[in-house]
Amino acid sequence: MLSVVDTRDVPLLERFDVWREVTSSMLAPVDIRSPHAGDFLAEALLIDLGGPLVTMVTCPPYQAVRTARLIRRSDPESYQLSMNISSRSLLSQVRHTVGLRPQDLLLYDTSRPFEGQALLQPGAEFATGVMVSFPRTLLPLPDNAVRRAIPLRIPGDHGVGAMLFGFVHRLLRHAHQLGPADRDRMAAVLMDLVAAAVAGRLEDDAPATRRRRAIQLAARRFIREHLADPGLTPTLVAEALHISPRYLYQLFQDQRTGVAAWIRNRRLERCHRDLSDPLLADLTVAAIAQRWGLADIAHFSRAFRARYGITPTEHRHRRG
Repeated sequence: MLSVVDTRDVPLLERFDVWREVTSSMLAPVDIRSPHAGDFLAEALLIDLGGPLVTMVTCPPYQAVRTARLIRRSDPESYQLSMNISSRSLLSQVRHTVGLRPQDLLLYDTSRPFEGQALLQPGAEFATGVMVSFPRTLLPLPDNAVRRAIPLRIPGDHGVGAMLFGFVHRLLRHAHQLGPADRDRMAAVLMDLVAAAVAGRLEDDAPATRRRRAIQLAARRFIREHLADPGLTPTLVAEALHISPRYLYQLFQDQRTGVAAWIRNRRLERCHRDLSDPLLADLTVAAIAQRWGLADIAHFSRAFRARYGITPTEHRHRRG
């Protein structure tokens, strides 16, 4: 879950090439340029939360360019949330350039060309920042609305942005104390805070949009609170919210998945987390599946493998 990359561990003439390869593999392929390429002293702390990847970088000033050619070569279809710690930066995407100060956050899209630049604070030798990279499907907000607003600046000194900034800062500070069972929990908290921060900054804030968002949030909250109920169905969710099933399905079309699939995925995520938890080692795989409303163990195993690439039993043994 936790790893460190330090260019001091490689020969001087290879440092910049190693950093370029590491940056492209852990985030998205980019062309990097720096006046310090001859002796590029840099360090990255990576926390892999299973879906989100949190990376703190300390390095000299540099410029990163992601071109259409690089996107065609590799497109992880992810968002990146840049967080300035002790540096300034510029990023240009979709004909917009945004300047960031320390404690500013910026959401942008790896599926579109961009150009970013890390700048030093007066008197500093290195720039320090954090990158939170995650698949677009993990952000439970209307994808079209988010992509219209990108690049999206989020102040990190007040409101939900400050809560998100503080959480990531503490996550980095205590990452070495986290066990395998903590990974899914931290990922869920992180993505909830990211979603709340982004939702608060979306430009389209008309009354109808606010009502639609409120119902979407209420639906997701109701589903999370009733995941253990094997009788949880889209019809039950619609009845609880006093809306029609058809309108509920329309709401979840914005999530790039249907409501039934959204319920199933949340249940699989809870099972994935519990199978990693040593405190639940005495529970069988079937008991954990039933704990989250999945009574058909054969169907659960197939769905789990389709989502995570391994069986529930294999996942438990691997995490153990």
